[in-house]
Amino acid sequence: LYALGIGKSVDFINKIKTNLSYKKCSFRRKAGIVTGEYGTQIFEKIKELFKEKNIKSNFKIIQVKNKFFSGNVKVAGLITGTDLRYKLTTINKNFDKILIPDSIFNQDKLTLDDYNVEDIKNIGKNIKIIPDDAISLLKEL
Repeated sequence: LYALGIGKSVDFINKIKTNLSYKKCSFRRKAGIVTGEYGTQIFEKIKELFKEKNIKSNFKIIQVKNKFFSGNVKVAGLITGTDLRYKLTTINKNFDKILIPDSIFNQDKLTLDDYNVEDIKNIGKNIKIIPDDAISLLKEL
């Protein structure tokens, strides 16, 4: 959702398409999906796909700019806890849930600037860390 390269992005969109054919209802919860600047493009395509299939979506893209690395890094997998906290502090009450890809954490469950999973979850009760795959995303929406 997120920490996607070109091939992974295509696979992600294809999995959304495949699994949307089984989903005939609207997504009811107002969800925010955290991603980097490149991931925003993928989620715009997914919003278009939902419209084509007449599926009412209620998600917003939460683009987190990577100021920690001077704005030169645009992938979700390198979002830092500092940048995430800055972005979410002002908007987290606007959503029923905020979905954050687990790819922002390393194998020790830390962001690049040493925020742990609990630090991120403590930003708001509506924060949920999920695997960065299409099926997990659809289940949460």
